[in-house]
Amino acid sequence: MAARQIPKPERYHNEVKALSQRVRRLRHERGWTLEQTAERMDIELTHLQRIEAGALNVTLLTLTRMAQGFGVALWALFLDPSTTTDGLPD
Repeated sequence: MAARQIPKPERYHNEVKALSQRVRRLRHERGWTLEQTAERMDIELTHLQRIEAGALNVTLLTLTRMAQGFGVALWALFLDPSTTTDGLPD
């Protein structure tokens, strides 16, 4: 039986970039600094900076902390900005 190939991280570049843009957008909408946001999420400032730069794949725990910090459902972190809050196109 052949070993299962694990996809290379580069394959998910667009998804990581979209998440980083969404996090930055949510932060700016609230008028929060990076420091305030990291504190609300209970994550390290450098960790948040790397997330916003699209330089870090995040764990489920970090995604959960981010959603709680923003006061949104976890799935809302993955919404396309061109959709409404219910996930349906405008």
